Amino acid sequence: MKKQTFILLVIQLALLSTSCTKYDQRLEIADLKKPQVLILQKKPGQKNIVSMGIHCYGKLEGEAQLVLMLNGAPYKTEHMKGKVNIKWGGDWYSDSMEVKYQPSNITSGQLVFDYTFSDI
Repeated sequence: MKKQTFILLVIQLALLSTSCTKYDQRLEIADLKKPQVLILQKKPGQKNIVSMGIHCYGKLEGEAQLVLMLNGAPYKTEHMKGKVNIKWGGDWYSDSMEVKYQPSNITSGQLVFDYTFSDI
């Protein structure tokens, strides 16, 4: 019985830590009408990165595409229109993330990126 309780406790802690990602850095795109390449960096003093989390949110009048790059190739892609609420996360072993923002017919809006890198 103690072993089952311990296993359940470990599972609960794992779920709690993944569902409550704390984003400690923020970036807002100033000009949504222009395509941009965003380089999101780990904080100074962080050691070896093992995971990341991104929360992109806002509202767009028009459409755009968001692409997370990995080793020079698209890794994750999202089409955005209207209200935006995108969460990406998982294992990541680089000190930075390259995110491409590609608008197609944006007239106005706001787009914010909250992100974090987790180290060992």
